[in-house]
Amino acid sequence: YLTDKADSNTVASVTDKLKNIPLNTIVSSEYLQSYLEPEETSLFSQIKTTERPDVFVSKLYEGRVGIIVDGTPFAIILPCLLAENFVTMDDYTHKPYFSAFMRTIRFLAFLIAVILPGLYVALCNFHPEMLRTALLFNIYSSIQTTAYPVFGECIIMYILYEIMREAGLRLPKSVGHAVSIVGGLVIGEISVSAGLMSAPVVLIIAATGLCSFAVPDLYESCMIMRLVFILAGGVFGLFGITVAGAVLFFRICSKDAYGVPYTAPFA
Repeated sequence: YLTDKADSNTVASVTDKLKNIPLNTIVSSEYLQSYLEPEETSLFSQIKTTERPDVFVSKLYEGRVGIIVDGTPFAIILPCLLAENFVTMDDYTHKPYFSAFMRTIRFLAFLIAVILPGLYVALCNFHPEMLRTALLFNIYSSIQTTAYPVFGECIIMYILYEIMREAGLRLPKSVGHAVSIVGGLVIGEISVSAGLMSAPVVLIIAATGLCSFAVPDLYESCMIMRLVFILAGGVFGLFGITVAGAVLFFRICSKDAYGVPYTAPFA
């Protein structure tokens, strides 16, 4: 850390946590993350890892504390704020208006990845009057030919998508492309043709998965929150979506990252 930039309370807090870590061996920097996180559990991490020296140095100049473990390529930066998940180093090399537009796109992609499936289930089950007439007829005709209700379809498609993504990550690169081929044919085309899934549900789950990749640092959070919003929308409709969104918003605003509000600079 830089003594003229970093807050002394943050440095002292990080130092105390490092001294109290009950580990005999630290194989990689990821071993430290669970011990450096605040005590309360949360979907959002307050620690960022990077292997880019320019990112690490720029965060030191912003007053952050960095941790490097010998022999590992990833360094730890803390505290990490919510807004930093929507910022990339490439933004600083572009024009300000373009960088601001791209950050807005990433934030909208995050909202779509979290809320869209649950919102679709809520509208179909409880509030069909909010859909346009032509769209409502198309959705109704597709639902009539499927074997499951919309709520069940979204849950099944969501689980299948996550299984396919995990399989693609674990397989060797030489055969990893086969997962996308099988997923596109079997889950996408054949399931719709056989009447097991409706085309709108396949499209929505695929769109939300694509949007979640726009904010890779928040993918794990999006994965859990998406399921929560699907359950809230399927059981309680828009009321459940509103309550889940309010709880999530208040939870984010109440977080404190080593003395800094997690929603800074907006906080």
